[in-house]
Amino acid sequence: MGVSFRKTEIGNPNQANLPYNVGMSPKEMRRRFEKAQLGPAIDWRTQVFSRDYKRVDDPELAIEVACQTERNNLAARKLGLPEVGQTFKSTHGLEFAVQGHAYLPTANTLRRWNQGDKGRPEDLYPIIEPTNMSKRFMDFLSAVDRCTTKILMVVDTVPHIRTWEAPFHNSLDTAMIPDSMVLLLDAARAHETVFAHEIGHAWVQFVDRCEDERCLKDDSDPARLHQLTFIQSYVLDLKVNEVLRRKGFDMSPIDGDLAKSMNSLGRALSAGYRPENQREALFMSLQMAAQIVERERGNAPGLVRFDETLGKIRVLDPEIHKLGVGMAEAVFDFGLDSKVAVQMVVDACLKLGFGFTGDPLDLDNDLIVPPHEEPDFDKYPQWLSGANPKVKCEIGRHMALQDIPVGSRTHLENRGDHAMLSFILPDESVRGPWRIPVPFAKWLMEHTTGEVMRMNQMAKERQKKMMEEVDRMNRESKARQEALVAQALGRPLPTVPSWQAETQQPHVPGIPSEPSVGPPFPGGIPGRRPYMAGLGRFLTEARLAERLGGEHPYAYAMNNPTTYTDPSGRWPTYVNCPPDVVSKINNLCFWLYFMSNQKQYLINRCIEAASRKIGIDCQGITKNRKKCLERWCDKDGILICGPIPSSTGTTFGLCPGLGPWNMDRDDPSDTLKLNLVPPYGWTYADWLSGSGGQVTFLHELMHACGQHHNNADAKRQCNDIQACCIYEVLINENDGHRCVNRI
Repeated sequence: MGVSFRKTEIGNPNQANLPYNVGMSPKEMRRRFEKAQLGPAIDWRTQVFSRDYKRVDDPELAIEVACQTERNNLAARKLGLPEVGQTFKSTHGLEFAVQGHAYLPTANTLRRWNQGDKGRPEDLYPIIEPTNMSKRFMDFLSAVDRCTTKILMVVDTVPHIRTWEAPFHNSLDTAMIPDSMVLLLDAARAHETVFAHEIGHAWVQFVDRCEDERCLKDDSDPARLHQLTFIQSYVLDLKVNEVLRRKGFDMSPIDGDLAKSMNSLGRALSAGYRPENQREALFMSLQMAAQIVERERGNAPGLVRFDETLGKIRVLDPEIHKLGVGMAEAVFDFGLDSKVAVQMVVDACLKLGFGFTGDPLDLDNDLIVPPHEEPDFDKYPQWLSGANPKVKCEIGRHMALQDIPVGSRTHLENRGDHAMLSFILPDESVRGPWRIPVPFAKWLMEHTTGEVMRMNQMAKERQKKMMEEVDRMNRESKARQEALVAQALGRPLPTVPSWQAETQQPHVPGIPSEPSVGPPFPGGIPGRRPYMAGLGRFLTEARLAERLGGEHPYAYAMNNPTTYTDPSGRWPTYVNCPPDVVSKINNLCFWLYFMSNQKQYLINRCIEAASRKIGIDCQGITKNRKKCLERWCDKDGILICGPIPSSTGTTFGLCPGLGPWNMDRDDPSDTLKLNLVPPYGWTYADWLSGSGGQVTFLHELMHACGQHHNNADAKRQCNDIQACCIYEVLINENDGHRCVNRI
């Protein structure tokens, strides 16, 4: 399954830059969920990209995406916005990583965008990715994600560093970009429940289907746009809060905000403050109305002085009290159980609110429902393979409504113009049936046709590869025969095989040559991989043939191959280390790159305890040393294997150069050396962890980053302690106690 991108004016992120302050390891970051035992879904974190359903391995598209990413990242740096790869924590402990940047409209800039004035610096926002959400949140998100073909894009509004006008409230917009759900979030102050609240609006829209999707036809007045949005949000927030309480989320942040705003409103009015205009009074009334509804429902236990504050508001500002009570009564009169009921509540509140501010709203003529047709994009191609994406969304909606557990199987029964849907749970019990309003015959035809087309395409590709191989063998055979004939006749060997002259058409004079329609290889040399100098990164992942040599599958995606040099950018040149050593060393470098702060702390604690046990003082992994390790792993040809001559005959490993911290890390000859000739290929001390090649590599790598030998015995040097602790924490995933116990 390939991640896809869209060629668009909105900046699409592409993680070409490596994060330099990652707080969690890749294993901890990855969160996947299964779909009805029918194959894995695409990791939701990869779906923050707006796309035109093209594969990312298209070289032309990869270059465009990388250029766009670099351009947006440079613009963000000039504006003081977070850059790609940066990580940060919210005040409530949520961790985020910046994936890219996008130019987006808001309510303040919508009219300007509609007039074609878009892409100003103030329109640039960081696209972020949460990395440490709870299982409850991820289950809630995955349930919603199955119900729509739109892609989630989480955007940080960064109001604390923006010096221009920016949205200061969280919101979810599903109409701003046709194929995306744009979540505007003040990430620095975000709580998981607040994050879930915005996802809850997607639940109300795509699962409960109760969202009021209307907007103002005239977008010239941002104040009226905000007023409409706030009134709709008042009603829909109450619906979302019901969903979150049912799902078991911690509602104390929302209830606490209700209590604070209610008490603040009472204190402000008691101190003599009065709203400057009717619209400000309306917003105060909405706060009071929400608290009245939650209080009547038995929620918001923090409102301990609710009755006292409400009575104070009734005396000090009767208009605010009357308007707030009227909006709360609209909820009590109609309820929030269906789309019709929700719209009746919204209509009643709109009449009260716009009438109160003196600019009445014509519900029939002033409001429109913007087009919001969902794209036919299959986010989960291996789930019900070949089925129409809209049918999958319908099945996912029933899974969310009925709380169908992961691991259940789907059963569809043909009823002609529709289908009956049932679920077989893991305990073999059956839930359902429910009617699917899509003709089952059409779904079955699309499913079958899709499978047949997929099989035909695979057969065509196999046939094409076979014919290319046969053609190559025939050309080589013909070239060899011509060479033998020429040699037998005493003629000079042909420099160009005659088959090329036969197949290449002569150029017609006076007619310009047509440009190649193939992929834009750098320099026009086929096979050369594109390289972005500004990013300092190659733009394509390793070919499958290159992975068969034993390297880590992500090593080339990070363009820091530790197993070969690539001087021409066209093909790898492997070093003379065995494949098993190459794989192990490459794996070590991978985990050194993504060493979290917690792992670094455990390594340093292990080094300190082990060195103290034998009475020496060894250095830990500092910030500079960690960067040094990363730079060494980022080198081409970091490692060579073979016998190492020394003054004592030979040795286990060698770190060349003038001295620690002074080596030329750009010199391809400046590489670490391992001796794998027995007995030197074995672990040279019984107490050490890992294979001989891995331990020796870490030992020499610490030399390269400033660690000298100490005065302990030859098998208990500081380098050995550091190598053992790094291996135990990063590879064996423990706290390093084995090194301390065995030294």
